[in-house]
Amino acid sequence: MPFITASDRLLRPANLPPGAPGQGWHVYRPAGCPPFAVINLLGRMFMEAVDCPFRTAEAILERLPEDVALRLVDFHAEATSEKKALAYFLDGRVTAVCGTHTHVQTNDAQILPGAPPP
Repeated sequence: MPFITASDRLLRPANLPPGAPGQGWHVYRPAGCPPFAVINLLGRMFMEAVDCPFRTAEAILERLPEDVALRLVDFHAEATSEKKALAYFLDGRVTAVCGTHTHVQTNDAQILPGAPPP
């Protein structure tokens, strides 16, 4: 438990109930590279009950420093529909939403309308 609490390299879902050890997001500032944020969220459909990933993501985005333009979301969810819903909810505010917990490859990668031009 001390390692989970102290490490900035090990993230757990940010929407676990209050009091869970560790952190659900972190801003990394590697030397010579722009800062970036990684946010880890857990879905709710067909999963154990956790806090709302949509509200949690919103609260985290409000806390991110303005200089952090690169924002990656790891969304561990069972249902593709929930992953897509979160991606549309965060469209234009995060760089990428990567859905995990996929049992069957879906090949549904998309560039959403709010994405900045290449």
